[in-house]
Amino acid sequence: QDTAFLCRFPVRGAAAPGAAFLLGDNDLSRALKAALEKQGTRVTLVAASDDVDSVLKMFDAACEGDAVRHLFLLTPHDAAAKTTLESAGWRDRRQVGVMLPYRVCQRWYQHVVERGLLAEASATAVTSLGGDFGFSGQVRGAEGGALSGLLKGVAMETALSKNVTSGFRVKVIDGGASVSPAELASFVLNELAGDPDGKEPETGCAQGKRGLARPMVIP
Repeated sequence: QDTAFLCRFPVRGAAAPGAAFLLGDNDLSRALKAALEKQGTRVTLVAASDDVDSVLKMFDAACEGDAVRHLFLLTPHDAAAKTTLESAGWRDRRQVGVMLPYRVCQRWYQHVVERGLLAEASATAVTSLGGDFGFSGQVRGAEGGALSGLLKGVAMETALSKNVTSGFRVKVIDGGASVSPAELASFVLNELAGDPDGKEPETGCAQGKRGLARPMVIP
């Protein structure tokens, strides 16, 4: 079996209600913040940092009062996230681009479970693997593969645990290099609105099309 990348046009709609936490300070995160706030969502945007404890404290502060139902991991679109083959560069980026999102995701999951909000929660990672999850080889930020695995792992563990619920959603959205931050932000919100049951955990956006990764038999 080979894997083909199928494309179709995106749907239109609005994101689910609830406060949101955006990890990563870049053009995409700022565009997404603006789009969410336009819908009336309370948004906290925090830049990635190697000071994990400081970021976790900011997350805890964001959870005071209204619960943070929606987590967005946007660090693959940071300027420093561009893949490097130098071991020292990757060693530094690993802490910020892989371990920090893991710790924030862990704290967020604990937060929504303790508040009994798992059925209303969503976790989304927006990667930069070329818009087709690396099939074309146009990968800007390889760390997106780690975030994809992280969220799919969360989905699998949730499905096998006592916390299982049909309302919990995980999304991994891959944006192509030609997609503007505003277009990708709109695409992200359309994906959350158009798939309320979380049946499509991985979608790509490239050249104005929506793509789905599917295993296919190609003669």
